[in-house]
Amino acid sequence: MMEFADTSPDVNVLPEEYNRLLGFPRNWVLGGRSQELAGRTRVWSARNGRPWVYARQADVDAYLKPMNTKLEDGTPVRCKRRGLKITLTAGEKKGEGLLRRLDVSPDPEAMLDAALQEAAQAAGIELTVENGAIFPSL
Repeated sequence: MMEFADTSPDVNVLPEEYNRLLGFPRNWVLGGRSQELAGRTRVWSARNGRPWVYARQADVDAYLKPMNTKLEDGTPVRCKRRGLKITLTAGEKKGEGLLRRLDVSPDPEAMLDAALQEAAQAAGIELTVENGAIFPSL
């Protein structure tokens, strides 16, 4: 697993992005009071801001791969991830769930479990997790 932390990242924001963050269109040209306040905000942030970044890569796909199998009755089960969306298919049943860090947990396993349960519920499938193994039942 890869981890990255930076307690003092470069926060030199491009003018177009800064405008967007302030609520203006990207190509908006600041002027007058808005330009004055934006300049003061940049100065204040440079002096007082304490930005930080932390990222951790979780191998969600490696966890999902063993779920692509067939049940004892021959029903194909497929599970895939695209971005934050998990899609679970069992035969004709299909459901989707989202990896939600803020609503669930920053722990990748807890996020994945919640997303899988959400997808299973949407598909009308029951998922049971025992000793790290996932068992779907229709």
